[in-house]
Amino acid sequence: MTEADYNSRLADVRIQWNKAEAAIKLAENVNNKVVNPAIFELRYAGRRLMEAEEAKSVGDFDGACSKLADAHFDCCRAQHDAIDAATSKISQSLDSATKQMSPKTVIEIYPKFSDTYSKLHAVRQKISESRENRDCRDTVYDAIADVDLPELVRDYNEFKSCAPLMRRQALFERWTIIFAGIITLVVGVIGGLVLDAFKDDCVVCSQTSGNPASVIESPSTPHKLTYLITYGEFAP
Repeated sequence: MTEADYNSRLADVRIQWNKAEAAIKLAENVNNKVVNPAIFELRYAGRRLMEAEEAKSVGDFDGACSKLADAHFDCCRAQHDAIDAATSKISQSLDSATKQMSPKTVIEIYPKFSDTYSKLHAVRQKISESRENRDCRDTVYDAIADVDLPELVRDYNEFKSCAPLMRRQALFERWTIIFAGIITLVVGVIGGLVLDAFKDDCVVCSQTSGNPASVIESPSTPHKLTYLITYGEFAP
């Protein structure tokens, strides 16, 4: 290895480092906590760069280029980790929304939900396929970082902006269901009481049909009014 080889590999590392940083910045727009693994990978890459510089300073270009290769690999892993973490977080948030709230509520407030979910599924499918074909993995992640991820993050941020309204709507629907249940219960109880009272009236009327005056003459009878309405007469 020569100094020219060293400079060429250093340029490759610089390019990949910039790609990793761009992916991390996008992932931070999803959740700044999910990017920690990617940042750690960049720290490892920085350490390898220092080691490469030390090897170069003593004329060990083979060792220096080897360290640069490790740094490049760490930068690739940082980019991949950032994209994986961002898409995973988006997936969890979308799934959680449909579990905590009805899909109807989510779609009413955020009509693009199905489209966003389809985009996410397509990205996750590309990631899955890239793991089976290591030769094209970097190319696939570059395409996701340049095209798919920025659009997906924009849609996700729009979805997050709708989350408070979704929660309020879900709470309203939940209390509506509870209130309707209470009303149904109250109506059922009242209806049962009315039905029981009607049955009692029918029994009394049947028992006194042979002697109408007995209903009137007995002050203790609780069904005088019912009897009068039924027979249309008053016995003095």
